[in-house]
Amino acid sequence: MRKAQVLHNFLGNDQEVADLFNEIGTDLVPNIEAYKDVKFKIQRYYDKYWITWIAQFFHDHFSSPWTILAFLGVLLGLALIAAQTAYAVMASQPGPYEKFCKLKLKKT
Repeated sequence: MRKAQVLHNFLGNDQEVADLFNEIGTDLVPNIEAYKDVKFKIQRYYDKYWITWIAQFFHDHFSSPWTILAFLGVLLGLALIAAQTAYAVMASQPGPYEKFCKLKLKKT
């Protein structure tokens, strides 16, 4: 584990670390029922395929900050297009003063 840089050895040599782990492990008594509920919840969470699909989607498509920024830019662009379209539709509706503007003045 030290070679894979999972653990950093500050005790001296590898034998001292191995002795420490062996000493810690001798007093442990495994209890299968202790984490039964936790194991069940983890398994139930793991069995939900849609969570795996969502995680795979984010891993594939949002692996770097640039892709996230590009996605947010696309969302901003779509929001601006929707706002422009809504404004154009509302502006084309006749307003309350439309008839007033179309009145022709009589020449005398």
